[in-house]
This record gives sequence, structure tokens and C-alpha cells, in this order.
Amino acid sequence: MRVKCEKCKTRSEKILENNQKKCQINMFNSWLIKVIVGLICFILIYQITANMLLQSDYFKRSVNRRPERNMYHWDTAWTIIPGVIRVKNYQMSVMTQSNTWHLTIDSARFSLNPVGLLKRSVRIGNVRSSGVSFKLDSRNNQKIISAIDDRIITDTINSNREIFPGNTRIDNVDMEDARPQWRISIGKATIKNLYSLEINDYKWSGTGRVSGSFCMITRDVMHVRHVEACLEQGAIDVHNETVSDNMSLQIAARLGPFVPRDNRGALMLNYLESSVLVKGDFNQLEFAKQYIGDVDWFDINGKGYLQAELCLDNGLFCEDTSILFRSEDIVTEVKGWLFEGSGILNGSIVRIGQDLHSTLDLHLGNASVQHSEKSDEPFQIPNLNATFQGKNIRIADDDPDVTIQIEIPQTIVNDLSRYNVFFPDSGGFEILPESECILQAHLSATQTGVSAKVRLHGQNNGIRLGQQDFRGDFDLQAHLKTTDPDFDVFHMQDMFLKLRNVHDITSAASGYGWSGSLVIPETTVKTGTPVEISSEVEIGLSHSKPVSNVFSSGQRHWFEDYIHFEDLTGKAHLDINPEVIRLSKVSLAGTGVVSPEYGINPFAINASSTEIDFNKGISGLNLNFNIPHSVIPDLSVVNDYFPKTGAIAIKPGRTGLISASVNISNNEGIIELDLAGNNTHFWLFDEYFRGDPMFRIRLNTNNILGGVFQMDGSQFSLKNVDCIEKDCEVSWWSDVQVKSGTVKIGKPLTGNGKVELHMRDTGPILALFQDESRAVRWLGDILLIRNIAGNAQMQLNADGMRINDLVLEGDNLLLRAKLLRTVNLDKGILYVRFRGLSLGIEMENGERSYKFINPRRWYDRYNWPD
Repeated sequence: MRVKCEKCKTRSEKILENNQKKCQINMFNSWLIKVIVGLICFILIYQITANMLLQSDYFKRSVNRRPERNMYHWDTAWTIIPGVIRVKNYQMSVMTQSNTWHLTIDSARFSLNPVGLLKRSVRIGNVRSSGVSFKLDSRNNQKIISAIDDRIITDTINSNREIFPGNTRIDNVDMEDARPQWRISIGKATIKNLYSLEINDYKWSGTGRVSGSFCMITRDVMHVRHVEACLEQGAIDVHNETVSDNMSLQIAARLGPFVPRDNRGALMLNYLESSVLVKGDFNQLEFAKQYIGDVDWFDINGKGYLQAELCLDNGLFCEDTSILFRSEDIVTEVKGWLFEGSGILNGSIVRIGQDLHSTLDLHLGNASVQHSEKSDEPFQIPNLNATFQGKNIRIADDDPDVTIQIEIPQTIVNDLSRYNVFFPDSGGFEILPESECILQAHLSATQTGVSAKVRLHGQNNGIRLGQQDFRGDFDLQAHLKTTDPDFDVFHMQDMFLKLRNVHDITSAASGYGWSGSLVIPETTVKTGTPVEISSEVEIGLSHSKPVSNVFSSGQRHWFEDYIHFEDLTGKAHLDINPEVIRLSKVSLAGTGVVSPEYGINPFAINASSTEIDFNKGISGLNLNFNIPHSVIPDLSVVNDYFPKTGAIAIKPGRTGLISASVNISNNEGIIELDLAGNNTHFWLFDEYFRGDPMFRIRLNTNNILGGVFQMDGSQFSLKNVDCIEKDCEVSWWSDVQVKSGTVKIGKPLTGNGKVELHMRDTGPILALFQDESRAVRWLGDILLIRNIAGNAQMQLNADGMRINDLVLEGDNLLLRAKLLRTVNLDKGILYVRFRGLSLGIEMENGERSYKFINPRRWYDRYNWPD
């Protein structure tokens, strides 16, 4: 029985246990049903409430309580799954203290944790969007520049004024937000069909994909954890102009964390880590002008292909950065000069120690250079190399520390006459056409300024100085520096100009070359057309010819046949301005050289001038030198100064002694010259003599370059004169002193003057008028009268010599005569009265006639040629 009872007990317990389990299951099922029902109710209530709220105008106005700073709009928005929202045609504009940005989305799906809103946290995850456009403007605009229709903004503002009076401020917006901070985060965001991405004046538009995540605490830290973008075959607009139609970008980046309010604008880029791959064509390069600042003297255009990988580490360009740019058509204008050609730009960054060194190499091939105002053929630069070097460069640097080195190899520059624009039109200096040179240059630019070393070399180039044209070789080198951003003022040092083998091509008389140099140790140059220079200079000239020719309006100077100056060195002040090229305060020293036939040793000279105007000439000339006593090996060289009539000539082979002094002050000059011969053979009016001639010449003028002198006080003497071809009883002498008169120096001399004569007797004069028959025998008695004195009016010209009104008097003697001696005519008339007897004689080309009746009347009335 007990056994049976035990079994019954066990069975009862099992039944009881089963009943308890069934009870628990029934209770769970009851709660599950309640939860499901409640959840369904919640979802229904959520969908109804949330969708009504999302579609409510009141809700839209609530989130747009400050439309002047934040504006949100959507056409439709709905939710089915709690926390998951879908939206279509979403538009948003936000303005901060430093930025305004705008976002439009065709459609989007995202999750939102509504509980976090209670803790001022906006957590958005699993964003999926399509048809997105984004615009960021960081120029601190004071109103929203929005893609949202202005009617929507106006309606929203007006509605908010009714619902939230006094809460919406449009004028004098308070940019400091004192409200509590919010935490905003977006995770796992994906954008398909990115239409456009616009940042300030740069806009990309095309087809793109973007993914990334983002978090921010308002007025505090911002962090873009990662972003990846693939922008394919898009268009690039700069300043609303399309510069590329097929630009592709591959981007991988992260930004921050950083505090936006402390790192506004481009400073946020210092927290950027990224790798950007860019490929595409540029159909115009004019947009690049903005990178050198707001200047009106620079312009650029052309086409090219760019391939670059830009790698940043917290805003710092790092090792993997590279750039390649190729162009077959670049046109650049700098200060009116056009550069056109093809080029390749290569860039890379390498790490050396702790520093990152950046290098950009630019190579231009077959570049042409031409002034924009000239239609002449441009000159070609076969190869131009430029290197840009920097260290630790940041993308946010407005003015990075970069050194630019530009090397221009030997380049032929044709038609140098195009550069006459740099000299004043009436300055007296001009480069002649068909001139060319070889250019070499090295330019260096840093943050502190620009430096350039330039060298030019030309052969057989033509220049015009004053009225003279020259051809020759030249070398010019200079070192220029500037800190002026507009390149209007340069500091120039070590400027050296060398001229060689220069020949006068205007005058056929120029048979030798000269050289010269101009050195400017240091000065300031104002660029422009023309340039402006005011500086002390050092001058060197191998020969005085360029000075004499240039400043005599192309006419030959009187002293060029007699004397010139060599190895001239000195100093002056140079002025080049829009009106004139001028040397002032000129001081020169050198060596004087007389023509070799005179046999005079070189001597020292000193010269100065208050001003040398390249167009007008020399003023304030000062010159002084002394020629020591020198022996002339052949005194017959002075025959060149006598008329070629045989009236007077010195036989070659006799020596002479000469000395001279020249003093010129302010273009007024005094020349003193002494010349003497010993036992010199000469012809005087066809008679052959020997004797000791002496010339004591005193000249003064108020226009030394004119060559016309007053010769008052000059003296000509003949001593110990003997006849050679016939017997002379005693030696004859004469002395001629110039009381007044002028002479123009040349070969022969020309001039006129009044002279006083003293001579032993009248022998040489009577010899002209007497024939061999001595028809009038008493004339011979006149020769016995000694110490004859008188005066005459003498005239010299290129045709011959004229003596007017020769009057000689002695003891019971009066002799008057007129003589004309040319190459084709030998003519004279004579009146002589001696001891109550008088006689007239007419002589012409060897024929003589005697006048015995009223000879004085005949003489006075004779029709003598003027």
C-alpha cells in the first residue's frame, strides 16, 4: 500500500509542476501580447504623431525661429521605423561668425536618436543621401546666401513674427550665441550623386560619391573623423568661370579635432590630414592671376593638363605630395611684356632631417617674348628653367616662405630697337633697327624681395648718339633688387656697360674704332617707359672721338685733325628721365695725343663739364693741358694750313720746335702756341729762301667747339733770310704782328685781320712787281732804305690769300699795294713814291704794266675785285 501511495505522490507532483509551467507560459504569452500590442500602438502613435509633426507648418517655423542665421526647409519628410527618417528636397542654410554654408539634398534616409535630444545631443547615423549640393562661403557675409527660394525665407520670417513676436531679429544680428551647447554627430554618412561642391569662389560639379562621419559641440570642438570622396569627370568653376570640363578628384581626409571659433577660415586647414589625387584638363589659366594678389600689371591665359597628389599632415604638405602640369599654350603678360610658349611643371616633397623640403621645377620651351605695344617679331627663349623651393609649407599659409630661382640661358633677343621705349624720345640716344644681342639672366625671389642678375652681349649693334650713328659690340651686366611688390622701383648695383670696336657709320672719315665703359656702383631705378635713373657713374673712353662727334650735331670738330684724347677716365652724375639723358659734373683725366706727323710726345690732360646733354651738346666745358717743348721732325706739315697757291710753303726735311698751352673754361678758351724753325728752306711768292721762321700764336674764343678764334697779339717773324737760287747782299728779316683779327682753324686756315709790319726793306714785295729788265732802275734804290714799317689788311680763305691796303713807309718812301693770290690768279697793283718820283705797277699772272701818269690817281680808282 505504501508503494502505491508513493507512486501516487510522485504523479501528483508532476501534475502540479506541469500545471505551474502551463500557468507561467500563459502569463508570458499574455505579457508578450500586451508588449506587441503596445509596441504596435506606439509605432502607430509615433508614425501618426511624428509624421504629422514633420509635415506641420508649425514645426517648420519652430526650427526656423532665427531664419536670418539658420534656415531649414523640406518638401516632404516621413518616418515608419521609429528613429529612422526619410526626407525629400531638403534645404539648409546656416551662418556663423566666419562662414555661411548651404546644403541641398534630393532624398535622404537617416537614423535619429530622439532620446538624445533631451540631453541636447543630435546623433544621426546611417545617413544615405542622393542628389547633394554643398556650398561654403567663408568671407564673413552678414546675410545668408541661400539656395532656398526667397519666397520661402520671406514667408517663414513673417510667420515667425506672428508666432514668436520679438524672437526673430533680422537687423543687428547678435552673433554671440549664449544658448547651451549641443553635441551633433553624424556617423556612417554616404552620399550618392553628389552634384556640386562649392567652397568660396571654387566650384566642382559633376558626378560624385562621398562617405564619412562628423561630430561637433557647438561653439567648441569639431571633428570630421574621416571622409572619402570620388568626384569623377566634373567641371571646375573659379569666380563663376569654367576652367575645366573634366576634372576628377579622389579624396581621403580627416579634419580636427579643433575649435572652429579659434581657427576661423583657412586656419582650420592646419588640422587637415588628407590625400587628394587630381587629374584633368584646364581650358583657361586666367584664374591663376589671383594667387599673386590684386595687381593690374599681370595677366595669364592658356590651356594645360594637371595630375597631382596632394598629401597633408595636419595642414603640412608631406612626402607623398607630387604635381605634374603640362601646357602647350601659355600666354602671360607682365608689365606690358607678352610671354608665350609651352611648359612642364614638376613638384615633389622630400624629408631631410626634421624638415620637409618642397621643390617645384618649371621648364618652358620655345617661349616667345614681345612687348604688347610693338608689332615687331618676338624673340625666342629656347629653354627657361624656374625652381620654387620651400620648407615645411602649410596649405593655410597666405605667404609661404618660398624661394624662386629662374635661369634664362643664352637667348637671342632680336630687334633691340623695340626697347627704345625705355629711353626718352628726345634724349639723344636710340638703338638702331637690325640690332640683336644674347641675353642671360638669373632671378631669385623670396618673401623679402626679388633679385636679378642680367647680362647682355651684342655684336655689330647700331646706336645713335646725338646726330651720329655708330656700330659696335657691347656687354652689359647688372644686379637688380627690389622689395616693391609692384616692381616699380629697383635697387641696382654693379652695373657695367662696355663698348668695343665702335665705328662711326655716319661720317666716312671715321676709319678707327673706339671703346668705352660706364659703371654705376649703386643706384635706384624707377621702371617705366622711360626708366628713371639718377646716379653717380664712372666713365671710361679709349678716345675722345665719340664726345667730339656726338655733341657737334654730326659736324667735324676743328681739332680732330690735330689732337685727340685717349684713355679718358673719370666720374659724372647721370640723369635719365622722360625728358632728357644728361651727364653733369663731369670730370675726366687722360692722355693727349697729337697727330703723329707732328712728332709730339703724349701729355696729360684734365677736362670737366658742368653738363653734357645727349641731344643738345656740351656746356660749361673746362680743359687744360701743356705741350712741352717738342721737336717737329718735318716742319713742312704746317703747309696744310697755308693756301695752296705757292704764296708761302716750307720745303720738307727741316725740323722745328713747338710748345703750347691750352686753357678752356666754360667753353671760353685761350690757346698759346709757339713754333720755330732753324735754317728752314721755304718759298715766299715764288722766291726760294732759307731762314729762321717763328710763329707766336695767341688765340682766344668764347665758343671753343666752333673753332673761330680771335688772334689779337699773334706774331709771325722771319729772321736771317737768305736767297738760295740767287745772291743776296745781306740777310733779310720781317716781323708781322696781328693787331686785330679772327681765324677759323682748318686746313687751310681761313680768316682776316689787321696787321702791323716791320721789315728790313721792301725787297720781297718789289720782287713781285719787277721784271728782269728792271725797266725802272731807280726802284732798286728803294732797297737801300732800312727799317720799313707799315700795316695791312690780310685775308685767308680756301681759294688763296688777299692783302688789301698794304702801306709801308720809310725814309722818303711810301709804298701802297694790293695783292690777290689764288691757284688760277696772281694779281696785284702797286703804288710807290720815292724822293718825289712815283710809279704805278699792275701785275697779273706774270704780266706787268707800268703807270707813269698820275699813278696815285690810277691806284685809288682801280676797280679792285671784292
